[in-house]
Amino acid sequence: MKLFYCPTCTRVYNLDETATYLCGRNHDAATWPGGKMKRLVITEESETNRPPWPIPAQTEEQELFRETYSEYWIRACPYPDDTDFGDIQRHFGYGAPGGKHVTKEELVQEFDRYVLKPVQV
Repeated sequence: MKLFYCPTCTRVYNLDETATYLCGRNHDAATWPGGKMKRLVITEESETNRPPWPIPAQTEEQELFRETYSEYWIRACPYPDDTDFGDIQRHFGYGAPGGKHVTKEELVQEFDRYVLKPVQV
């Protein structure tokens, strides 16, 4: 177990250090590099103050356009071994505009401001 913190909301968690986590708290939309307003939503739970989410190897992302910002809904891919992601009944949002599959590394790079960092002591 090790202490991790969210660089955006500074909440601290005591977690297993074998996983990489996203902060499960609902953060407000924020301006990202490039001037785009984004908001991240993890669809595994419906409550607003969730525990940290261990990022799986393969996730599904769907971009939903709002009036002033974009929401990025993510969830674990339930069929990560599929070779054809075109089956919209098995893969969330893939056939919709903004729907795609994202690897763990791509998700960490894209949403770095919500990836928990180890506390340095």
